[in-house]
Amino acid sequence: MATDMENSKISISHRIINIQDGKGPFSPEIIEETLKNFSVVSFDVFDTLLFRNLADPKDVFKIIEEKYNIDNFYAKRIAAEALSREKSKIQYDSYETSIDQIYSMIYDDHNKKDFGVEMEVREEEDLLFPHPFGMLVYKIAKKTWA
Repeated sequence: MATDMENSKISISHRIINIQDGKGPFSPEIIEETLKNFSVVSFDVFDTLLFRNLADPKDVFKIIEEKYNIDNFYAKRIAAEALSREKSKIQYDSYETSIDQIYSMIYDDHNKKDFGVEMEVREEEDLLFPHPFGMLVYKIAKKTWA
């Protein structure tokens, strides 16, 4: 089974560089030396810099359903996102959507929609924690161009 560090990647100027070199993770010195050769480094946030201790990111909807006693919330939230993405594709030729647009599919009432957004954001925040190695690489990158 692969470890989290073995699955982590750094996207460097249109190239993906695995932070696993076959002999173990890169040392901070090797990472710093590598990053000096590039002017742009991008990081995927989830599962690279931040983790959620969930088997599936959608499990947060199950947590909300149980914690707030909202009948069938898990299924409603997943269906609302799919519907919102389809609507966005028709209107904007893109499947991108926002959490506000998703909750507009669930609730007509503005206050309920806002509460839904706040509830989900709060639960996500409670579940997030920094990935130690990802944060190390981020700090090295930040220091390299400071």
